[in-house]
Amino acid sequence: TNRPTLSPTPSPTSLREASGILEQLEAGVLRRDETFDAMEAGDPRLLALDWILHRDGMQLVSDDVNLYQRFVLAVFAYSLDSFAWYSCGKLGENFTVNIEEDVEKFPENVCPVWNPYINRTETFGVWLSSTPECTWFGITCSDDGVVKGIELMYNDLIGQIPHELFALDFLTYLALPGNCLYGTIPPEIGNLRHLLSLEIHSNGLSSSIPSEIYELDQLQLLNLAEQYGVERKCTKSNGAIVNIYFKMGGTRG
Repeated sequence: TNRPTLSPTPSPTSLREASGILEQLEAGVLRRDETFDAMEAGDPRLLALDWILHRDGMQLVSDDVNLYQRFVLAVFAYSLDSFAWYSCGKLGENFTVNIEEDVEKFPENVCPVWNPYINRTETFGVWLSSTPECTWFGITCSDDGVVKGIELMYNDLIGQIPHELFALDFLTYLALPGNCLYGTIPPEIGNLRHLLSLEIHSNGLSSSIPSEIYELDQLQLLNLAEQYGVERKCTKSNGAIVNIYFKMGGTRG
């Protein structure tokens, strides 16, 4: 008879995991020779992968045309602690709805936001909900569903800009001012050959401007002013305080 082995039994591979999605995302989105197997537990990219595979109601397959961009936006959300965002980062929470509106009429994956410029409430999809990513708050897409812009100003985004964001090849504008972003601007920003406008001022970014920015020959507007040294605090979803007055938001000694 065979003797029992003392080696642990590997976790079973789900049909979704064996469907080619991992290989597609590693080949098309991950940079710097990275693989999912080499990532540590809790890595935002692993969290995004788990969401895509098991918790996203859209259940995309490996040849879906929006797989890359949906995964990238999920990485963006997990990297910048979307559960702590002021608007549209958490299912069932409606932070900016007009108090005269009936909140209960909105399903948990829809976020009503009061727009004072047009004097009415607009509705958006909540990030990491099963709604199409082109409906998520702050996202603009082309008529054929390609992400063209991200605009999340003063929304308590917290953390370091993930370099996977710059796999959104057709992004034309990126506006993230007034948040609690820290760390450096990834050099992969040079991949955004269609970028027209980059506004990430009033954050806690440090180090030098990557030379790749100067290679963006379509860029018309660039605002990187007022980085760390300006007092601004944001509260993470776990209760920790980030203060961009300090380098790295005070997250390192």
